[in-house]
Amino acid sequence: MLRLIINVIPWLIVTGMYILIRFGGTQETADWAYNYSAMIIMWLVGGVLLTIFFAFSNYLAMKPLIRKQAYIYIMLLRVIVVFVSLILMSLAARFMLFFQGHLSADEIITSWLERLTTLPTLAAFLYLIVAVSIVSFIVHMSFMTGQPLLINLLLGKYHLPKEEQRIFMFLSLKDFKYNAEVLGHKQYSRLIQDCFHDLTESAIACDVEIYQYVGNEAVLTWLPEKGIKNNNCINVYYQFHQTLQHKKNYYMTLYGTVPQFVAGVNAGLVMVAEIGDIKRDITYLSDVLNTTARIQDQCERFDKSLLISSEIKKILTCPLSLSFKSMGSVLLKGKEKPVKLWSVSPDSSANITIG
Repeated sequence: MLRLIINVIPWLIVTGMYILIRFGGTQETADWAYNYSAMIIMWLVGGVLLTIFFAFSNYLAMKPLIRKQAYIYIMLLRVIVVFVSLILMSLAARFMLFFQGHLSADEIITSWLERLTTLPTLAAFLYLIVAVSIVSFIVHMSFMTGQPLLINLLLGKYHLPKEEQRIFMFLSLKDFKYNAEVLGHKQYSRLIQDCFHDLTESAIACDVEIYQYVGNEAVLTWLPEKGIKNNNCINVYYQFHQTLQHKKNYYMTLYGTVPQFVAGVNAGLVMVAEIGDIKRDITYLSDVLNTTARIQDQCERFDKSLLISSEIKKILTCPLSLSFKSMGSVLLKGKEKPVKLWSVSPDSSANITIG
């Protein structure tokens, strides 16, 4: 519900500004002086329709073949989808007038074209193109930085450092040196791009905040309530693995290999702070991240795909579909005390094969 409200608000603002600019001080406004409900209905209906049209354009923009395109093409797609939707809606309105007996069949197209070419309509379309472009740019920036990060930067939530409980996953491509040497830098870079493009759907489904990409590695994070819900902090790994397996023919054809990832998961208190002036970012400062990275390093030693700390195992809420095996207490590099590690694998009913 909160996400729906957030998506509707920009278009209510866009519609409200248009009504104020278009009708402010006009005869229409005077005619509505004692009937504010007409203006409110126009505002709400306009905002909801634009939300639906833009959501549809976002749905198309998230298609694998489209989301890999340059941003300018994605922005043009959004503008065209919203623009065409409104034109078709105006044509539908002409047909409604025809069925109500206010227009003849011959007048449907002619009256529609006349309406489209009036100065107010052309001005409205120009305003719409600018508005969609601005909202599309903001949406793109939220994808570039991560929506929570963009909102927190705008609100200045971490202008002063704050302490938070966080879950982290370090997700890294297995045997990356071999792949880089065999594929060459260009093909290897494309492989990394494709892998992290394919991570998108799993990340959205598991409510992931992507903290950063570092070479062949992605650092994922959750607030505890989001990370433990439906075992998101574990299931994101298996959903991503399934995506890669479903596309194995694509990867084999293009790269001669099906990428495999290893992951380490940990939780703990971190300090969150906004840093930088020329380039602002939000960073997490804690030994928790270093420990998570070291846990992931142990995947090769134990020949496991996914390792978690005891802190994670304690907070998982519905582990019935998962199997755990103790790896014992391990003294990680840079740590004074050993850390108890667990390997995770889906049980037979989950029907997932880990390579």
